[in-house]
Amino acid sequence: MDSIVLNLEMFFAFLNSSDWIFYAYSMVVDGEGRAYVTSYQGIQVFKDGVLLGTYPKPQDKATVSAAVSGKALYVCSSDKVFKAPLFGRLK
Repeated sequence: MDSIVLNLEMFFAFLNSSDWIFYAYSMVVDGEGRAYVTSYQGIQVFKDGVLLGTYPKPQDKATVSAAVSGKALYVCSSDKVFKAPLFGRLK
């Protein structure tokens, strides 16, 4: 098997904090290069290192995973799955 060398670069940053609410749970990137990062605060959307906005939490629980399919964002919040249009409000 051949070795693979990856040139990785950081394209956004998180706040430095020892408080668990600032940790990211998961991340997914759409076809436009926007990163959707799930956290206790909601779903933060980044592009080229810039925070574009934050989807509100769909319920009073941490949003733990996300997926993008077509023009839809799907997120799992502990016990339920929610769907929203990209850059729309979660329903």
